[in-house]
Amino acid sequence: MLVILATPKAKAATITVNVANGNIVVDTAGNVTENGVAKGTLTNSDVLIITGSNTAGVITVNGFDANIELNNPTAQRMEITGNAAVTVELTGTNTLNASSTGNAALQVEAGNEVTITSGSAGSLTATSGSNAAGIGGGMMGNGGAVHTSGNAQVTAGGIGGAGIGGGFWGNGGAVHISGNAQVTAG
Repeated sequence: MLVILATPKAKAATITVNVANGNIVVDTAGNVTENGVAKGTLTNSDVLIITGSNTAGVITVNGFDANIELNNPTAQRMEITGNAAVTVELTGTNTLNASSTGNAALQVEAGNEVTITSGSAGSLTATSGSNAAGIGGGMMGNGGAVHTSGNAQVTAGGIGGAGIGGGFWGNGGAVHISGNAQVTAG
């Protein structure tokens, strides 16, 4: 009799941070800081859960392919840089409101990629500062790839840039909408 034992798949670890405590940064090695304080290191299968409210708070993912759950935060903006591919799972009502000129609310410039999804009816409202896209490029920045799927409800816009795509004087990147996702961009 041959018995094959299956190794159980390891459950993804989570790190929870609160943008109310300050800016959130994920660096190229997956190190997570909250207002400059180390919170742990992600692997590509782990999940970073972001909560809290800070209208001046900035969330930055630099060169790391991260899985992020936005769990009802309100922040100024989120930046995906350094050729990163980031998956953002929406839980509840999430708001990014870039108040400064030239910044996208969810800045995903050329060479970077974001997949926005929700298993339920999670939502994201992304409003740019002037001359930038709601989701995509900042001022004079080209937009990266934006994928929206599942049951995500996304509203994106601003003044002087695309709802989703390029900022002022920038070109748009690939935009894909699938599943039951609802997207309003303007």
